[in-house]
Amino acid sequence: MIYSIFRTSLLHGRQAMASSQNFNLSITKISTTLRFFSISSNEHSFTVSYLINKCGFSPESASRTSNYVHFETPEKPDSLIIFLENHGFSKPQIKNLIKRQPKLLYSDTEKTLLPKLEFLYSIGFSRPELAKLLSDYPTLLRASLEKRIIPSFNLLRNLFQSDDKAIKSIKRFAGILVSDFEKNLLPNMNILRGIGVPESNILLQLHRKPRTLMFNPVRLEEIVEEVKRMGIDTSRKKFLDVVFAMKSMTKSTLEKKIDVYKRWGWSDQEIHEAFICNLV
Repeated sequence: MIYSIFRTSLLHGRQAMASSQNFNLSITKISTTLRFFSISSNEHSFTVSYLINKCGFSPESASRTSNYVHFETPEKPDSLIIFLENHGFSKPQIKNLIKRQPKLLYSDTEKTLLPKLEFLYSIGFSRPELAKLLSDYPTLLRASLEKRIIPSFNLLRNLFQSDDKAIKSIKRFAGILVSDFEKNLLPNMNILRGIGVPESNILLQLHRKPRTLMFNPVRLEEIVEEVKRMGIDTSRKKFLDVVFAMKSMTKSTLEKKIDVYKRWGWSDQEIHEAFICNLV
């Protein structure tokens, strides 16, 4: 009897101790969670305030941007803004750059950004040109200098056999410096060479409208076959004009247009001539 009472008392004691431990654990978890939200809220509030007061963001834009970056002190973002101002960026350019690539606010400017600017200066960009280029295409500042930017420039320089033409091509489409040439540009150039398009015409297209060559090679092959059926000589400049004009249309849009002409009773030759007149 005494043993039974003792055992029951011991069991109740253990249960009470376990309940107490669980309660304390719950309190600890709640406290930690509240502290986390308090810190997060403070960071969010500071970030929004900084973007509004220092970068000229609207409250709505600052709130949206704060979903991607959080900081409690101004050291890092101040460092970026001072760095950009020292390199000739205007306030609107800095605002645009941060809005499009907010994580640049975390940058180590001397270690990750300065080498990229120094390289681009070294190949011929002036400060105003570079400020415009990077504010229009801030992805460049997040790309690898050694693995992407330098190899891309070297390839363009080798293709054109001219630094000046390479730079002009970059100014027309800065994205060419961060594109994967193995996936688009080089295969597309090989497709055009393979059907008899002169190298001079391909390079002229790359120089004047570099963006047009940076798309899916499978789609280019489809367009090329369609244009060849129109009977246009691949050695003529008009061939590429038609190819890249048709690129702006989706495959379904092109098929719908052809279907409409056929319902009108047009022959394939008449349809092709109409496309050439409208596209070029």
